[in-house]
Amino acid sequence: MHRTQPLEMRINRRTLRSNKLKLKGFGNWLRASLTGPPPEFGGVPKGFTSDYAKLNKGQLSGGITCKSQQLPVPDPNSESIRCGLNQFSHANWPIFWTHHRNARLLGKSLVHIDSAGRACREAMHGPHAWSDPILASRSSPSPKILSGKWTSLISRWDYGVNYYHWVMDGLTRLCQLECLPSDTGILMHKLAKPFAREALAQLGLSERVRYVDEDHLLVEEYYFLSPTAISGCANPLGLSWLRKRFLNEKLTEVGTEKLFITRRAATRTVLDLELVENAFMRAGWTIVDPAKMNWDSQRLLFSKAAMVAGIHGAGMTNLVWVPAGTPVVEWMPSKFRNACYEGISILLGNPHHVMLCPSDNSGNLTIGLKTLDPIFKIFASIQR
Repeated sequence: MHRTQPLEMRINRRTLRSNKLKLKGFGNWLRASLTGPPPEFGGVPKGFTSDYAKLNKGQLSGGITCKSQQLPVPDPNSESIRCGLNQFSHANWPIFWTHHRNARLLGKSLVHIDSAGRACREAMHGPHAWSDPILASRSSPSPKILSGKWTSLISRWDYGVNYYHWVMDGLTRLCQLECLPSDTGILMHKLAKPFAREALAQLGLSERVRYVDEDHLLVEEYYFLSPTAISGCANPLGLSWLRKRFLNEKLTEVGTEKLFITRRAATRTVLDLELVENAFMRAGWTIVDPAKMNWDSQRLLFSKAAMVAGIHGAGMTNLVWVPAGTPVVEWMPSKFRNACYEGISILLGNPHHVMLCPSDNSGNLTIGLKTLDPIFKIFASIQR
Protein backbone atom coordinates (compact mmCIF):
# COMPACT_ATOMS: atom_id res chain seq x y z
CA MET A 1 0.00 0.00 0.00
CA HIS A 2 0.96 3.63 -0.45
CA ARG A 3 3.12 4.97 2.39
CA THR A 4 4.33 8.47 3.05
CA GLN A 5 7.50 7.53 4.97
CA PRO A 6 10.53 5.31 4.29
CA LEU A 7 10.07 1.65 5.14
CA GLU A 8 12.82 1.39 7.73
CA MET A 9 11.80 1.52 11.39
CA ARG A 10 12.33 4.91 12.96
CA ILE A 11 12.15 6.36 16.45
CA ASN A 12 8.50 7.06 17.14
CA ARG A 13 7.48 10.55 18.21
CA ARG A 14 5.43 9.00 21.01
CA THR A 15 8.56 7.22 22.25
CA LEU A 16 10.46 10.50 22.35
CA ARG A 17 7.61 12.16 24.22
CA SER A 18 7.42 9.26 26.67
CA ASN A 19 11.14 9.43 27.35
CA LYS A 20 10.87 13.17 27.99
CA LEU A 21 8.02 12.55 30.43
CA LYS A 22 10.04 9.90 32.24
CA LEU A 23 13.03 12.22 32.54
CA LYS A 24 10.79 15.03 33.74
CA GLY A 25 9.12 12.62 36.17
CA PHE A 26 12.47 11.65 37.65
CA GLY A 27 13.41 15.31 38.07
CA ASN A 28 10.09 16.15 39.72
CA TRP A 29 10.37 13.17 42.03
CA LEU A 30 13.95 13.93 43.04
CA ARG A 31 13.15 17.56 43.80
CA ALA A 32 9.94 16.75 45.70
CA SER A 33 11.47 13.86 47.64
CA LEU A 34 14.32 16.07 48.85
CA THR A 35 12.21 19.05 49.84
CA GLY A 36 8.70 17.77 50.47
CA PRO A 37 6.88 15.81 53.18
CA PRO A 38 6.92 11.98 53.41
CA PRO A 39 4.22 9.96 51.59
CA GLU A 40 2.09 9.55 54.70
CA PHE A 41 1.60 13.32 54.67
CA GLY A 42 0.91 13.54 50.94
CA GLY A 43 4.47 13.61 49.68
CA VAL A 44 5.79 11.70 46.71
CA PRO A 45 6.71 8.01 47.14
CA LYS A 46 10.23 7.09 48.20
CA GLY A 47 10.72 4.80 45.22
CA PHE A 48 9.15 1.76 43.56
CA THR A 49 8.33 -1.76 44.65
CA SER A 50 6.83 -4.80 42.90
CA ASP A 51 3.68 -6.44 44.20
CA TYR A 52 4.29 -9.36 41.87
CA ALA A 53 7.75 -10.02 43.34
CA LYS A 54 6.37 -9.81 46.87
CA LEU A 55 3.52 -12.16 45.96
CA ASN A 56 5.98 -14.72 44.62
CA LYS A 57 8.07 -14.44 47.79
CA GLY A 58 5.05 -14.94 50.03
CA GLN A 59 5.28 -11.39 51.38
CA LEU A 60 1.77 -10.55 50.15
CA SER A 61 -1.43 -12.57 49.94
CA GLY A 62 -3.24 -12.76 46.61
CA GLY A 63 -3.28 -14.85 43.47
CA ILE A 64 -1.77 -15.14 40.00
CA THR A 65 -4.16 -15.41 37.07
CA CYS A 66 -1.54 -15.51 34.33
CA LYS A 67 2.27 -15.40 34.54
CA SER A 68 2.70 -14.60 30.86
CA GLN A 69 0.64 -14.55 27.67
CA GLN A 70 1.31 -16.14 24.32
CA LEU A 71 1.45 -13.41 21.70
CA PRO A 72 1.41 -13.82 17.92
CA VAL A 73 4.40 -12.56 15.96
CA PRO A 74 3.29 -9.59 13.83
CA ASP A 75 4.19 -9.44 10.17
CA PRO A 76 7.46 -7.48 9.68
CA ASN A 77 5.57 -5.04 7.46
CA SER A 78 2.86 -4.38 10.05
CA GLU A 79 2.57 -1.06 11.82
CA SER A 80 3.05 -2.93 15.11
CA ILE A 81 6.66 -3.47 14.06
CA ARG A 82 7.27 -0.33 12.01
CA CYS A 83 5.99 2.19 14.55
CA GLY A 84 8.78 1.26 16.97
CA LEU A 85 6.70 1.07 20.17
CA ASN A 86 7.36 -2.65 20.77
CA GLN A 87 3.70 -3.30 21.49
CA PHE A 88 4.04 -7.07 21.08
CA SER A 89 7.15 -7.43 23.24
CA HIS A 90 5.61 -7.74 26.71
CA ALA A 91 4.38 -11.33 26.80
CA ASN A 92 5.86 -11.70 30.29
CA TRP A 93 3.53 -9.06 31.81
CA PRO A 94 1.83 -10.91 34.72
CA ILE A 95 -1.85 -10.66 35.63
CA PHE A 96 -2.43 -10.99 39.37
CA TRP A 97 -4.15 -9.55 42.43
CA THR A 98 -2.89 -8.70 45.92
CA HIS A 99 -4.46 -7.89 49.27
CA HIS A 100 -3.35 -4.99 51.49
CA ARG A 101 -4.53 -3.82 54.91
CA ASN A 102 -4.65 -0.10 55.71
CA ALA A 103 -3.40 0.72 52.22
CA ARG A 104 -2.43 4.26 51.32
CA LEU A 105 -3.45 5.40 47.80
CA LEU A 106 -1.85 8.58 46.52
CA GLY A 107 -2.04 10.99 43.61
CA LYS A 108 -4.47 11.42 40.73
CA SER A 109 -3.67 7.85 39.72
CA LEU A 110 -4.34 6.52 43.27
CA VAL A 111 -1.26 4.29 43.29
CA HIS A 112 -0.94 2.24 46.47
CA ILE A 113 2.11 2.74 48.68
CA ASP A 114 3.73 0.10 50.90
CA SER A 115 4.77 0.61 54.53
CA ALA A 116 8.21 1.81 53.38
CA GLY A 117 6.64 4.55 51.28
CA ARG A 118 7.31 2.89 47.91
CA ALA A 119 4.81 2.91 45.03
CA CYS A 120 3.63 -0.28 43.31
CA ARG A 121 5.36 -0.47 39.94
CA GLU A 122 2.66 -2.63 38.31
CA ALA A 123 0.01 -0.03 39.25
CA MET A 124 2.11 2.46 37.26
CA HIS A 125 2.24 0.24 34.14
CA GLY A 126 5.80 -0.97 34.71
CA PRO A 127 8.07 0.72 32.14
CA HIS A 128 5.89 3.86 32.31
CA ALA A 129 6.36 4.27 36.07
CA TRP A 130 8.59 7.34 35.87
CA SER A 131 5.95 9.30 33.94
CA ASP A 132 3.13 8.56 36.41
CA PRO A 133 1.49 11.74 37.78
CA ILE A 134 2.05 10.54 41.35
CA LEU A 135 5.65 11.75 40.94
CA ALA A 136 4.73 15.17 39.62
CA SER A 137 2.94 16.76 42.57
CA ARG A 138 2.04 16.36 46.21
CA SER A 139 -1.24 14.86 47.37
CA SER A 140 -3.52 16.12 50.10
CA PRO A 141 -1.74 15.94 53.47
CA SER A 142 -4.67 14.25 55.23
CA PRO A 143 -6.22 11.06 53.81
CA LYS A 144 -9.87 10.25 53.30
CA ILE A 145 -10.45 7.05 55.29
CA LEU A 146 -12.48 4.29 53.64
CA SER A 147 -13.62 1.37 55.76
CA GLY A 148 -14.39 -2.03 54.28
CA LYS A 149 -13.06 -3.75 51.15
CA TRP A 150 -12.20 -1.86 47.96
CA THR A 151 -10.49 -2.23 44.62
CA SER A 152 -9.76 0.53 42.10
CA LEU A 153 -10.02 0.98 38.33
CA ILE A 154 -8.29 4.37 38.47
CA SER A 155 -4.80 4.75 37.03
CA ARG A 156 -2.70 7.33 35.20
CA TRP A 157 -4.23 5.97 31.97
CA ASP A 158 -7.80 5.58 33.10
CA TYR A 159 -10.24 7.97 34.72
CA GLY A 160 -13.18 6.60 32.72
CA VAL A 161 -12.85 9.55 30.32
CA ASN A 162 -10.97 8.19 27.29
CA TYR A 163 -12.82 5.33 25.60
CA TYR A 164 -9.73 3.31 24.67
CA HIS A 165 -8.09 3.55 28.08
CA TRP A 166 -11.35 2.76 29.84
CA VAL A 167 -12.05 -0.35 27.76
CA MET A 168 -8.53 -1.78 27.55
CA ASP A 169 -6.82 -0.47 30.71
CA GLY A 170 -9.62 -0.04 33.23
CA LEU A 171 -12.56 -2.30 32.48
CA THR A 172 -10.42 -5.35 31.67
CA ARG A 173 -9.03 -5.38 35.23
CA LEU A 174 -12.42 -6.71 36.30
CA CYS A 175 -11.59 -10.06 34.72
CA GLN A 176 -10.20 -10.94 38.18
CA LEU A 177 -13.06 -9.47 40.21
CA GLU A 178 -14.45 -12.94 41.00
CA CYS A 179 -11.24 -13.65 42.92
CA LEU A 180 -12.18 -11.00 45.48
CA PRO A 181 -14.81 -11.09 48.25
CA SER A 182 -18.28 -10.44 46.87
CA ASP A 183 -18.68 -7.30 49.02
CA THR A 184 -15.62 -5.58 47.54
CA GLY A 185 -16.43 -2.08 46.37
CA ILE A 186 -15.03 -0.50 43.21
CA LEU A 187 -13.40 2.94 43.08
CA MET A 188 -13.96 5.03 39.96
CA HIS A 189 -13.18 8.67 39.28
CA LYS A 190 -16.10 11.08 39.51
CA LEU A 191 -15.24 12.36 36.00
CA ALA A 192 -16.09 8.96 34.50
CA LYS A 193 -18.23 9.42 31.40
CA PRO A 194 -21.58 7.71 30.74
CA PHE A 195 -20.02 4.92 28.63
CA ALA A 196 -17.94 3.83 31.64
CA ARG A 197 -20.89 3.94 34.02
CA GLU A 198 -23.10 2.09 31.53
CA ALA A 199 -20.55 -0.71 31.15
CA LEU A 200 -20.46 -1.23 34.92
CA ALA A 201 -24.25 -1.19 35.03
CA GLN A 202 -24.39 -3.87 32.34
CA LEU A 203 -22.13 -6.02 34.53
CA GLY A 204 -24.51 -5.47 37.46
CA LEU A 205 -21.88 -3.57 39.46
CA SER A 206 -23.42 -0.10 39.77
CA GLU A 207 -24.31 -0.54 43.44
CA ARG A 208 -20.72 -1.46 44.27
CA VAL A 209 -19.13 1.65 42.74
CA ARG A 210 -17.94 4.69 44.64
CA TYR A 211 -17.01 7.72 42.52
CA VAL A 212 -14.14 9.65 44.08
CA ASP A 213 -12.07 12.75 43.39
CA GLU A 214 -9.70 12.50 46.37
CA ASP A 215 -5.96 12.09 45.79
CA HIS A 216 -5.16 10.57 49.19
CA LEU A 217 -7.07 7.59 50.54
CA LEU A 218 -6.45 5.25 53.45
CA VAL A 219 -8.33 2.02 52.72
CA GLU A 220 -9.04 -0.55 55.41
CA GLU A 221 -8.76 -3.51 53.01
CA TYR A 222 -7.48 -2.86 49.51
CA TYR A 223 -7.39 -5.39 46.67
CA PHE A 224 -5.09 -4.45 43.83
CA LEU A 225 -6.12 -5.81 40.43
CA SER A 226 -3.19 -5.55 38.04
CA PRO A 227 -3.74 -4.17 34.53
CA THR A 228 -4.06 -7.01 32.03
CA ALA A 229 -1.38 -5.41 29.82
CA ILE A 230 0.88 -2.39 29.65
CA SER A 231 -1.23 0.36 28.12
CA GLY A 232 -1.30 0.20 24.33
CA CYS A 233 0.30 -3.24 24.17
CA ALA A 234 -1.19 -6.51 22.98
CA ASN A 235 -3.82 -7.62 25.49
CA PRO A 236 -5.15 -11.08 24.56
CA LEU A 237 -6.60 -12.02 27.96
CA GLY A 238 -8.32 -8.68 28.35
CA LEU A 239 -9.70 -8.79 24.80
CA SER A 240 -11.01 -12.32 25.26
CA TRP A 241 -12.74 -11.37 28.52
CA LEU A 242 -14.39 -8.32 26.96
CA ARG A 243 -15.87 -10.34 24.12
CA LYS A 244 -17.10 -13.10 26.43
CA ARG A 245 -18.77 -10.69 28.83
CA PHE A 246 -20.26 -8.18 26.41
CA LEU A 247 -20.94 -10.01 23.15
CA ASN A 248 -23.71 -12.46 22.52
CA GLU A 249 -22.40 -15.38 20.40
CA LYS A 250 -24.95 -14.58 17.68
CA LEU A 251 -23.58 -11.03 17.43
CA THR A 252 -20.13 -12.28 16.41
CA GLU A 253 -21.37 -13.83 13.15
CA VAL A 254 -20.48 -12.31 9.76
CA GLY A 255 -21.71 -8.72 9.68
CA THR A 256 -23.35 -6.60 7.00
CA GLU A 257 -22.51 -3.00 7.96
CA LYS A 258 -19.85 -0.92 6.17
CA LEU A 259 -18.70 1.59 8.79
CA PHE A 260 -16.46 4.63 8.47
CA ILE A 261 -15.25 5.91 11.87
CA THR A 262 -14.93 9.67 11.67
CA ARG A 263 -13.09 11.89 14.13
CA ARG A 264 -14.28 15.34 15.17
CA ALA A 265 -11.97 16.29 17.99
CA ALA A 266 -9.88 19.22 19.13
CA THR A 267 -6.65 17.27 18.65
CA ARG A 268 -5.29 15.22 15.74
CA THR A 269 -7.87 16.69 13.38
CA VAL A 270 -8.45 15.66 9.76
CA LEU A 271 -8.04 18.70 7.55
CA ASP A 272 -10.03 17.28 4.61
CA LEU A 273 -12.60 15.41 6.71
CA GLU A 274 -15.71 16.65 4.90
CA LEU A 275 -14.38 15.54 1.51
CA VAL A 276 -13.47 12.12 2.87
CA GLU A 277 -16.83 11.61 4.58
CA ASN A 278 -18.69 12.55 1.38
CA ALA A 279 -16.62 10.05 -0.61
CA PHE A 280 -17.52 7.24 1.79
CA MET A 281 -21.21 8.18 1.82
CA ARG A 282 -21.30 8.11 -1.98
CA ALA A 283 -19.80 4.63 -1.83
CA GLY A 284 -22.63 3.45 0.44
CA TRP A 285 -20.83 3.53 3.79
CA THR A 286 -22.32 4.65 7.11
CA ILE A 287 -20.46 7.52 8.80
CA VAL A 288 -20.09 6.76 12.50
CA ASP A 289 -19.04 9.20 15.23
CA PRO A 290 -18.58 6.99 18.32
CA ALA A 291 -18.16 10.05 20.56
CA LYS A 292 -21.90 10.70 20.12
CA MET A 293 -22.96 7.11 20.86
CA ASN A 294 -23.61 5.38 24.17
CA TRP A 295 -21.99 2.14 25.33
CA ASP A 296 -24.62 -0.27 24.02
CA SER A 297 -25.02 1.47 20.67
CA GLN A 298 -21.32 1.27 19.90
CA ARG A 299 -21.03 -2.35 20.93
CA LEU A 300 -24.11 -3.51 19.03
CA LEU A 301 -23.35 -1.57 15.83
CA PHE A 302 -19.76 -2.76 15.51
CA SER A 303 -20.74 -6.34 16.27
CA LYS A 304 -22.55 -6.20 12.90
CA ALA A 305 -19.63 -4.76 10.93
CA ALA A 306 -18.64 -6.31 7.63
CA MET A 307 -15.94 -3.72 6.85
CA VAL A 308 -14.43 -0.93 8.93
CA ALA A 309 -12.46 2.12 7.84
CA GLY A 310 -11.49 4.81 10.29
CA ILE A 311 -9.25 7.58 11.51
CA HIS A 312 -6.77 6.85 14.26
CA GLY A 313 -8.39 7.71 17.58
CA ALA A 314 -10.37 6.28 20.48
CA GLY A 315 -13.33 5.40 18.24
CA MET A 316 -11.20 2.64 16.70
CA THR A 317 -11.40 0.85 20.06
CA ASN A 318 -14.69 -0.55 18.78
CA LEU A 319 -12.67 -3.07 16.77
CA VAL A 320 -12.96 -5.05 20.01
CA TRP A 321 -16.56 -5.88 19.02
CA VAL A 322 -16.28 -6.67 15.29
CA PRO A 323 -16.84 -10.20 13.93
CA ALA A 324 -13.83 -12.37 13.17
CA GLY A 325 -12.56 -11.77 9.64
CA THR A 326 -13.61 -8.12 9.44
CA PRO A 327 -11.18 -6.17 7.18
CA VAL A 328 -10.00 -2.81 8.55
CA VAL A 329 -8.26 0.24 7.12
CA GLU A 330 -6.90 2.88 9.53
CA TRP A 331 -5.58 6.32 8.59
CA MET A 332 -2.79 7.36 10.92
CA PRO A 333 -0.84 10.65 11.28
CA SER A 334 2.73 10.14 10.17
CA LYS A 335 4.13 11.90 13.24
CA PHE A 336 1.80 10.34 15.79
CA ARG A 337 2.08 6.62 15.20
CA ASN A 338 0.64 3.95 17.48
CA ALA A 339 -0.40 0.41 16.53
CA CYS A 340 -2.72 -0.22 19.48
CA TYR A 341 -5.75 -0.65 17.19
CA GLU A 342 -3.90 -2.83 14.72
CA GLY A 343 -2.94 -4.93 17.74
CA ILE A 344 -6.60 -5.66 18.42
CA SER A 345 -7.06 -6.81 14.82
CA ILE A 346 -3.96 -9.01 14.95
CA LEU A 347 -5.24 -10.75 18.08
CA LEU A 348 -8.61 -11.34 16.38
CA GLY A 349 -7.00 -12.51 13.14
CA ASN A 350 -8.55 -9.64 11.14
CA PRO A 351 -6.76 -8.06 8.15
CA HIS A 352 -5.72 -4.54 9.12
CA HIS A 353 -4.13 -2.00 6.76
CA VAL A 354 -2.55 1.18 8.11
CA MET A 355 -2.34 4.21 5.83
CA LEU A 356 0.19 6.78 7.02
CA CYS A 357 -0.91 10.32 6.22
CA PRO A 358 1.15 13.51 6.18
CA SER A 359 0.73 15.29 9.50
CA ASP A 360 2.15 18.11 11.55
CA ASN A 361 3.82 17.61 14.92
CA SER A 362 0.43 17.76 16.66
CA GLY A 363 -0.92 14.87 14.60
CA ASN A 364 -3.24 16.95 12.39
CA LEU A 365 -3.42 15.02 9.14
CA THR A 366 -4.58 15.12 5.55
CA ILE A 367 -5.97 11.91 4.05
CA GLY A 368 -6.15 12.97 0.39
CA LEU A 369 -8.91 11.81 -1.96
CA LYS A 370 -6.38 10.11 -4.23
CA THR A 371 -5.68 7.52 -1.52
CA LEU A 372 -9.35 6.49 -1.32
CA ASP A 373 -9.77 4.79 -4.70
CA PRO A 374 -7.28 2.00 -3.89
CA ILE A 375 -9.05 1.50 -0.56
CA PHE A 376 -12.47 1.12 -2.17
CA LYS A 377 -10.98 -1.37 -4.64
CA ILE A 378 -9.51 -3.43 -1.82
CA PHE A 379 -12.84 -3.56 0.01
CA ALA A 380 -14.71 -4.31 -3.22
CA SER A 381 -12.44 -7.32 -3.84
CA ILE A 382 -13.31 -8.81 -0.45
CA GLN A 383 -16.24 -11.18 -0.61
CA ARG A 384 -17.95 -11.66 2.74
